[in-house]
Amino acid sequence: TGETSDQRGLTRPVDFSGVADAAGGDGSDIGAYELQPAVAPSIDSGPPDVTNVRRPAFTFHSAQAGVSGYQCSLDVVDTANPTFAACSSGSYQPASNLADGRYTFSVRALFSGGEEGAISSRDFEVDATPPSAPTPSATNPPSPSKTTQITVSGSGAEPNSTVKLYTGSSCGGSTLGSGTAAAFGGSGISATVAANQTTTIYATATDAAGNADALPA
Repeated sequence: TGETSDQRGLTRPVDFSGVADAAGGDGSDIGAYELQPAVAPSIDSGPPDVTNVRRPAFTFHSAQAGVSGYQCSLDVVDTANPTFAACSSGSYQPASNLADGRYTFSVRALFSGGEEGAISSRDFEVDATPPSAPTPSATNPPSPSKTTQITVSGSGAEPNSTVKLYTGSSCGGSTLGSGTAAAFGGSGISATVAANQTTTIYATATDAAGNADALPA
């Protein structure tokens, strides 16, 4: 037995009775122990920042030894005191549909000694409501025109949505053109129309979460 100084600067006995080192002992600090920090789990998969899935699924894992279980929480974003409850090992999905809004998913590991691990979190937004159909209202140049190259503008497109232009009310088949909601509400979306005939233009919008409007205008 010898002596060493611990992290506090105090002298402690050291065990030289084993066979792990050249001095004939394992060099352990008798009576001391080290507490390994509890590492936060890794969130392996989950929804994108904006999703139209009302029951998004998450997977997670912890590579740290001694994990006995997990606790998860799903709260409105910026909730001061999230509510944790036991969750399945490695996966989580809310039991019921979420309303549109921003949420925070959090997970922490539990250890055999009762210790609660550090928390991993991910924010996301649920948007499962279709946007309103945009309404084309003007072309440049105005009709009638000698050119088949025009721009189409209008109103009603949800911000950050993508607007597509069609010639049929079913809004199927090839598009005349597509662009951002900002372009549709401003300088217009470029389109090519047939020559020597009247073309009726319809528009649809798909928002950032992938929801398409129900009734094209």
